[in-house]
Amino acid sequence: MSGLSEFRSFFKQFLGIVTAGVAATAVVLIASIAKLAPPWPIQVVELTAIAQLVALAFVFQFLRSAGSARIGRIMMRAALLCGLSLIVYLGSHSVLVFNLPDGSTAARGLYCSQDALTVYSVDCPILSDSQLAKAEYSSSRLWTPVGLLLSRMMLFVSWIFFFLSLVVVLGAFVVYQRRVT
Repeated sequence: MSGLSEFRSFFKQFLGIVTAGVAATAVVLIASIAKLAPPWPIQVVELTAIAQLVALAFVFQFLRSAGSARIGRIMMRAALLCGLSLIVYLGSHSVLVFNLPDGSTAARGLYCSQDALTVYSVDCPILSDSQLAKAEYSSSRLWTPVGLLLSRMMLFVSWIFFFLSLVVVLGAFVVYQRRVT
């Protein structure tokens, strides 16, 4: 095989990986358009796509020679993680994410600021839409920096775990099926 034909073969495989990455990202984009994406970080779709591509590379690297029993165990564990992280994400999203007047979203914090505790002690930290409006949707006035960070991280990590475990399930399935056929 000449250097050029070897490069052509490599390039075709690389395009296949990019295509798989684009397909995996389509689900992320749909979730984002449906306003299910976490409000933080702003580049969540791009970060998720990169993480999915890395996970896909790991699946191919470490499962291409694995036996069917090992692939089955990994698929089952990843499917379980996928389901659990989806439940955590959707539950957290329904409680923590709120709509801003401009149509974007933001996350409630887990710990109220001293000012918010004084005014909304009974309702803290899950403040209503009318309470948010009275505070002009100012997250920094309502919640502590640590409280905001924890809620954002909980949303982001459960989002990432869902999509990574989904990629592992689908990638492991493809790796195994390619060998069978």
